[in-house]
Amino acid sequence: MCEEVKPLCLLDCVSGELTGQILKAMPAKATAYVYGVLSLQPVQCDTNEIIFKGKSIKGLWVTGYLRHKSLLQQYSISRNISSALSSTLKTHVNKAFPLHQIEEALKYYKSHMSDGKCVLLPFPE
Repeated sequence: MCEEVKPLCLLDCVSGELTGQILKAMPAKATAYVYGVLSLQPVQCDTNEIIFKGKSIKGLWVTGYLRHKSLLQQYSISRNISSALSSTLKTHVNKAFPLHQIEEALKYYKSHMSDGKCVLLPFPE
């Protein structure tokens, strides 16, 4: 997919090994913005990608970023994000499972990975 789309920006909340794998598939001069560490692992990246292909990894702390914006800029950013959540950033939830069905949810997800997200509901409906 990276060869076809040629994205230059990665917004990464996972970190760890995955960041380097995705960055390696991206074209020269691409940048990974890491804003989370869900993997609980430090970013792992092939240094050759940075030196010879001009790729970079930058940290992005959203709270710190917003702290330097005016109230009007914060409002504008908030409206843009809200709009994108219903279009560009929209997430398709394929199926929801109650938390006690976690094993069934994992089994289902493994055979339907590209059909959308599977979510676990912490509270019974």
